[in-house]
Amino acid sequence: KPKHSGIYIAKIYRMVDVTTEDRGVTQEKEEIYNVRLNINKRQVIVSSYADKFIYFGQDTSDVTFGYDIEQALEGSDRGLVAGDELKESSSFVLDAGYKKYQTYGVCTIAISGLYDVNDNYEIIYNPGEFHVKQLPISFSWDTSSLKTTYSGKYQRPSIGTYSTSVEGVDMTELLQNVNFNAIYDTDTTKLINAGLYDVTCTGFDNPNFIFDESISIDYKDTAFEIEKCKVNYSWYTDTEQKLIF
Repeated sequence: KPKHSGIYIAKIYRMVDVTTEDRGVTQEKEEIYNVRLNINKRQVIVSSYADKFIYFGQDTSDVTFGYDIEQALEGSDRGLVAGDELKESSSFVLDAGYKKYQTYGVCTIAISGLYDVNDNYEIIYNPGEFHVKQLPISFSWDTSSLKTTYSGKYQRPSIGTYSTSVEGVDMTELLQNVNFNAIYDTDTTKLINAGLYDVTCTGFDNPNFIFDESISIDYKDTAFEIEKCKVNYSWYTDTEQKLIF
């Protein structure tokens, strides 16, 4: 009996009564019919997935990538029939293509290379999504940079250290592989003259990072002081008077 997909030619036999013209005798005769039988492949959807997301700076070692196979429902002409299975070929692929420190965003989990031994299924792949979120970070100001002396040039405080509450992120390694700088809201032309200024870090010039809102965000603000430049002078005893700075 035809079981697997394909095209089959079935022969149907039946006995019919035939009456001869010359003798008027009725007798049985066998007739044969050829019938074309086409068994189509069943469609089955295979969907890839990731069991969790990661933050920028984490690797995928703790992420499980897998796939779900659509199962046949009663009365449906699609899905994997109970007792059948799809196997992974030597060219099987299940990969989000994400490399550490690549970028945040959504990656497509590519999948291909499944088959069934009897070729009864049309496999439709439904690639899932793998999410890499922006890394929340906090920082501390470099205390030695919070007070300086007037120089006639633009100056600003600097950040001393960065940290994150996300587990599995090595900030030392990250800073060696990724470049980014803090963005200040203060008009740069104002940080020249002597005075006391309020300076705020409003973000980072690398979109892979955001402020860590799980802790107080007071760390974003600081007082920055530019002290007056002290000038010392003395008079020469000769007729020409000069200032010595």
